[in-house]
Amino acid sequence: MTQLILVMGFLGSGKTTLIKNVLEDSSERVGVVVNEFEAASVDGHKLKLSDNIEGIEVNSGSIFCACKVDFFIQAVYSLMDMGIEKIYVEASGLSNSTSIEKIMNDLNALCKTKNQVKIISRIIVADAERIEILLGASGSAIAQIQRADVVLLNKIDIVSEQTKEYAIAAIKKINPDTKIYPCVMCDVDKEIFTKDYDSNKFEIIEPKPISERSFTIKYDEKITKDKLDMFLQSIKLISVRIKGFLNIDGRKKHINVLSYHTEINDCDEDKPNELEIIVFEDEHENAKSIIEKKWEQAIGETPDKTIE
Repeated sequence: MTQLILVMGFLGSGKTTLIKNVLEDSSERVGVVVNEFEAASVDGHKLKLSDNIEGIEVNSGSIFCACKVDFFIQAVYSLMDMGIEKIYVEASGLSNSTSIEKIMNDLNALCKTKNQVKIISRIIVADAERIEILLGASGSAIAQIQRADVVLLNKIDIVSEQTKEYAIAAIKKINPDTKIYPCVMCDVDKEIFTKDYDSNKFEIIEPKPISERSFTIKYDEKITKDKLDMFLQSIKLISVRIKGFLNIDGRKKHINVLSYHTEINDCDEDKPNELEIIVFEDEHENAKSIIEKKWEQAIGETPDKTIE
């Protein structure tokens, strides 16, 4: 039997950190499927830690969406053909996992090898600061918690005890049976990955396109950090996450915005000048015009291109 360990969690919760922690000291040969909603993976290279790890990326959408299911199944087959019997799947932060039971049925029905494939654990990483708000705003976040065997309540070092308790209560309201582990930097006992949980049975649902929308700004000119900060601040209320690369003050930078936390770091100069803005599902109809207007107000001119 080939074992799948499914790692989910909303954007920026700490999924990549968790898998990296688990695999860092592992001598076992394993596979990793990294799923990014964006066209180019920002996180995938971080998991290539040793010769024991075989990684495959599935980008430009969620593996649980109808448009990417075949790519996910092919990625699993490819790793199985290499003789790998344990596969970690880092799903996109926007993944709505309601269709996972249907996908697993199809995967096993079409299986090219003698091995059957089984999800042995569904691990959800939740940002302690944001999960209560997300569970009130995103169907994807709710679906992830509903199907969790374990929830790692991450980043508890930056929240109050009251916020932590509110987060736990919000998770338990959605899934009273899940096990919750408060943690910092996803530092938890690795045994949670190897335990075969007796997961609840869920209705089989066909994969559908996910409802959150993504917009990509392309802009090749140099901008100042002050102007970028002004733009980011102006669209935070409609955005789930902002992530990408821009030329800031003459140097290429990686931008990562989650809630009210912004990180801007150096990166390779060959990265594309693109900024991915993912908006909440109830904002998508007007989001493009809002983004372009706010960009022009902050930067002083329109983007080279805005792609939906």
